[in-house]
Amino acid sequence: MKTYSPVPGASYGRWRRWTDEGRHAGGRGALWLLAVMLAGAGSLACTSSLARDAVCPNPRDVKGCTLPKDLPRSDSPSKCLFYETNRDWLPAAYVSNATCVCGKSPNDKTADCAHAKIQTQMSKLAESTKQQGRLCNGKDLLERDACFEEFLPSILYQIHVNAFTECCCPCGPPPYLTWKLVTAVPAASCSEAGDLFDIFGSCHGTPGRW
Repeated sequence: MKTYSPVPGASYGRWRRWTDEGRHAGGRGALWLLAVMLAGAGSLACTSSLARDAVCPNPRDVKGCTLPKDLPRSDSPSKCLFYETNRDWLPAAYVSNATCVCGKSPNDKTADCAHAKIQTQMSKLAESTKQQGRLCNGKDLLERDACFEEFLPSILYQIHVNAFTECCCPCGPPPYLTWKLVTAVPAASCSEAGDLFDIFGSCHGTPGRW
């Protein structure tokens, strides 16, 4: 029996589990899994057209929303170093994906705001949460992933929801079951990570763009 996994870095068993989750997550979760496969084959443009109608079915009302004034500069060299410097308690896949997405983010005030808000909230997490992450990172492979899956994806997801809302984004981030993949499966390249996130996590609801 062939045990090839179409997701880079994932075992066949993990791929089957995530595929099952995607089937039950509704259109956007399944589309994300399709996007991962097609992006690896160089067919991201096709995925974008498939996702266009599903990427932001219920946009937030951002009328009257005002961006914070004390945002870091877009070209700040430290903007994307945060994830790497917190590698000791964060999942390695999330560190890789988040760093890539951050590095690809456009010169846009909402993008600067989102990264700043995400990093500020993560910095303020309880030390007990970070210690649990360190304990997970001390485990091996699938045991480590299972440890993280029990507590961290939901915390990180809520942080991103808060950031997108506070930064006047009518759409995004990706739905929760998709988010679990962001924290567990490293993209094959930085370009792929950024493109996939833009399809399903577009701030402005435009697949393939922030």
